[in-house]
Amino acid sequence: MPTAHYLPIPPGLRSSACDTVSRRVAPLPFVRDGIEVSCDLIAAGMECLNAEATRTLAIRQRTGADGRVQADGLDRLLADRNYPDPWISDIVSNVLENAGIAEPAVVSDWRSHRTFRGIRLLPAWTWHFSSYGKHHSIPEGTAAPDPDAAPVWTEICPVCHHGTLTMETEQRLFGIPETDFLACTYCGAKYVPAGDRFRLVAIARIQDPLWKRHLNKTRTPDEWADIASQRKPNNKYNPPGMTAIAGKMAHEMEPSPFTCKKDGTLGFTLGNRTHYFKPLHLEISRGTVLGLFSKATTKVRDMIRLQAYHEVRAVVEARYTGYLDQKIGIFLSELKKNNDPLYRSFLNQHGDEDYCRFRVTDPQGSGKEGVWIVVTGINIRAAGAYHNDVTPMINETAGSILPSACYRDGDEESCRINALICRNRKEAGVYVHQMAHESAMTQLVAALLPLCSDTPWAGNYGT
Repeated sequence: MPTAHYLPIPPGLRSSACDTVSRRVAPLPFVRDGIEVSCDLIAAGMECLNAEATRTLAIRQRTGADGRVQADGLDRLLADRNYPDPWISDIVSNVLENAGIAEPAVVSDWRSHRTFRGIRLLPAWTWHFSSYGKHHSIPEGTAAPDPDAAPVWTEICPVCHHGTLTMETEQRLFGIPETDFLACTYCGAKYVPAGDRFRLVAIARIQDPLWKRHLNKTRTPDEWADIASQRKPNNKYNPPGMTAIAGKMAHEMEPSPFTCKKDGTLGFTLGNRTHYFKPLHLEISRGTVLGLFSKATTKVRDMIRLQAYHEVRAVVEARYTGYLDQKIGIFLSELKKNNDPLYRSFLNQHGDEDYCRFRVTDPQGSGKEGVWIVVTGINIRAAGAYHNDVTPMINETAGSILPSACYRDGDEESCRINALICRNRKEAGVYVHQMAHESAMTQLVAALLPLCSDTPWAGNYGT
């Protein structure tokens, strides 16, 4: 693997990023899952992402059975920068996403046709040699910043008081000629430039009272900044487009991104179009599978030779020499019984969950292409695209977890979805929306992923 070359993060951007994390997540430094999250760690994560041409990385490096790297990972790059903890990339990614600095992404491997969960640095937080960008500090005596840089008011959306505003280029918006406009990374509010002012032309939900107050209003950046400062950011704010549970008071509302029809179909509005997801029949077995990872039969010595486990190989060979010819599943079971946390280093984040067997059926057919979602109650929990019949894709992956899927080089997303459905048998559902155009599918999945609740990530699998 070649050595990465990083363009150091400008001091002003570093300061702004750390301040944003402190305001929206927790005051730096803080400890999450036993790992100290510091300003240096935030800057290192951003530099790793910014060094990529697409500003995108898989959260974890993925390696095939032949030892070839399928997707370079943020975990490897952070390890090269003296952050060796195997879970640190998950924590950094989650913090950057919650702060509005990065967003979930999908990384593809053209050889294996597999997709992996990733993270993308948002355009407003990238930098390069020839421009300052809106966050950069400018020392005295230097030239003025790029006049095309976004104004300061874009650091917080005046509508939701949570997201940041980024420039969307050459898109047609509700009958307005193709133009650049600012869009909120959190609520979807859109502002079209009008000279030196900006006009709010769209927001995700028309029932929002702020829509009536600010719709089609043209204001200067300072005026929008004054509106944004009238209310402090609220981390519990729910993006517009989510309906409330009937019968609950406003302070008890739980968000739902869908409208529900009498036949169980869920409607999701994106822009000026509503996409309808029909439910598939979900059959869930009564039993629960415990400790599935313990059934893996690969020998310990063969497992630790794989690239995914290179950081634990020396530990195992030094401390457990007599167990190298034992089956990895039995070996990890013994470590778990003895409260040795080393066993977790072999498993993915959901590899030690309780699983069940389930299958989806649809007598009318789900089509060969479209978008699928997993919902529990009123919350969307996972989303992705499919390019063949979705039924065997789900039944043969998430519906029937193999012991090998529980490991770091296994199928983490299928493990997560199976465990999620296993915990929520009575309210879990799988829905599909048939569509044929790749670009439309990608756009719909990108809109659904940020709404996936109570999960560290969500994405595509099984194309």
